[in-house]
Amino acid sequence: KIVGLMIANALVALSGGILCQQQRLFEISMGTGAMVLSLASVIIGVNLFKRLERVRSTSKVIVGAILYKACYSLAISIGLRPGDMKLVTAMLFLAILSSGLLRRKGALLDA
Repeated sequence: KIVGLMIANALVALSGGILCQQQRLFEISMGTGAMVLSLASVIIGVNLFKRLERVRSTSKVIVGAILYKACYSLAISIGLRPGDMKLVTAMLFLAILSSGLLRRKGALLDA
């Protein structure tokens, strides 16, 4: 596992270096969008589809990514500026995580 992670990280670093060489510029926030998308898809997919035990985790994450992109596209079509997208992302995370907590508290109160 460790060797596999080392190879994967080396390939990611190599591809990032080649991309910066090709574009002839580097910004510190270049990969932030991909990181936010991946974290959002995991959080949304796993929290929304907790009870679906027959569905694989990878399928949950893929559906979470689709839902995240749909919410993002909806926010842009409403007319929000690109700078407001951090607020949209934060509100989406807050809604998903709090819905999981509210469901858990409701289950505790019913028991």
